[in-house]
Amino acid sequence: MVTKVDRAYDKVVMILAWIAMLAVGLMSVATTLDVIKRWMTGWPFGGVMQLSECLMVVLVFMGLPFAQRFRRHIRISFVVSRMTSRKAVVADIIACCLAIICLILLGIMTTEEAIYSFSILEYRVGDVRLPIYWARALIPLGCFVFVGQLVIDIWFNLEKLKGNLPMEVSDIRAIHEDI
Repeated sequence: MVTKVDRAYDKVVMILAWIAMLAVGLMSVATTLDVIKRWMTGWPFGGVMQLSECLMVVLVFMGLPFAQRFRRHIRISFVVSRMTSRKAVVADIIACCLAIICLILLGIMTTEEAIYSFSILEYRVGDVRLPIYWARALIPLGCFVFVGQLVIDIWFNLEKLKGNLPMEVSDIRAIHEDI
């Protein structure tokens, strides 16, 4: 059961990661073209700054579940690295629970903002009138998918505590090897 949910969730996270990668690519192309046009004509493309702001939201909130999934985010583990494996797993469960609370609150608040933004078809004021309601809708999506990942992490940690999975925290092991 755990592996079926895990594999299905991998697909969701990978789709969001691809969306984040496309956002980075589009930001890079738009910024490069803007710089070239500024150099050649002295004038920027209209709306590149506003587009980059929207795409940054996509990059962050679509990329966070991927970072958590594969433990590629910034993690300060100097306290946990000195704990036994069992205590480190318990600390990870506590950290995941606290993160879930914060993300659910953020998700609820941003859902309300996204609904309002859609209701008024909100646009970003600037050189170009760029719609931003779609970007506002991606924030709660990223939060709730991140919550799903944290629930899976807690599930795996509980399986570790039961003895069904190896008792290790992958990024902590790498620290012990460096010491």
